[in-house]
Amino acid sequence: MKPSRIAAIFIIAICILSGAVCAQSDATGEPRHIVIGFTSGYNNNPFQKEFLSYAQAECSTEGIELVARDGNNDIARQSSIIQQWARGGVDAVICSPINPAAIQASLDSLMQAGIPVINIDSECERSTVYVGFDQFEYGYTAGKIAADWINENLGDMDTVACAVLTKPQSLALIERENGIISALSECCDNTVIVDMPVYTDQQSAYEATKTLLAQHSDIRCIVGVADVSILGAHYAVTDMGLDTRDMCLVGLDATQELLELMRQGTAIRGTASLNTQLYAQKAVQAALKAIRGEEVERRIIVEIEPVSIDNLHEFLHQ
Repeated sequence: MKPSRIAAIFIIAICILSGAVCAQSDATGEPRHIVIGFTSGYNNNPFQKEFLSYAQAECSTEGIELVARDGNNDIARQSSIIQQWARGGVDAVICSPINPAAIQASLDSLMQAGIPVINIDSECERSTVYVGFDQFEYGYTAGKIAADWINENLGDMDTVACAVLTKPQSLALIERENGIISALSECCDNTVIVDMPVYTDQQSAYEATKTLLAQHSDIRCIVGVADVSILGAHYAVTDMGLDTRDMCLVGLDATQELLELMRQGTAIRGTASLNTQLYAQKAVQAALKAIRGEEVERRIIVEIEPVSIDNLHEFLHQ
């Protein structure tokens, strides 16, 4: 057997067994302080802020500590954070990777050190547990919400100009983008995607939308790969003073800020929910089970739910 194959098998074995190496008490038999590390591509976007808040609440309920470190959309920075944790200080890591392949070696170093890795969002090749969802399906859900609204409200138009706000720095968001495009083309006969502006945060989405609408005044539909992009688009459209009665904005993540804007009757017609609170709870509980050496599912899939004005009340926190 080739040495490279032996090494690969060894790493996979580490991934499977890493949840069973952490004790629950110290040498004196007293319960020890448990620390879980959390890192994402950008902790400050609306979805990650909500996820982190729910994860912190779950950790507080369990009497454990959650330490958050922001990847700040920088692969090298996120890899460095993970490598520091591999040298100690945490009992498990919850990671939403910027680029799964690029940080896989850093995650392997965690597992080789006996530290379980709970991989969320974009799926890595190796982890202790994956908690997440199908990114393409998630994007398809948003695209279908937009297509359904267009069919009902703009079905008599020969062509409906559409745009997709995208973020190619993230492989997960590229998959969402592909899902959005597929749904718009498959579920609606008169849509044409005329542009795909790139954004990095809400402010850049705001600026990208203003530029987009200046260049394509006929745009009637904008779908974003995350709510943060559509928040930027909404505020751009509002500041430009445009008539939005025949405009459709659709996001992804069902953040409370976006849902409240939907309630107010804006051009935001829908989003999709992962039940962020339950998602965060599942990730924390998976980490705890791995730390305790308990049996835990290798893949935990989160349900995707479309949100429109019709079922908004089920998701909006009062």
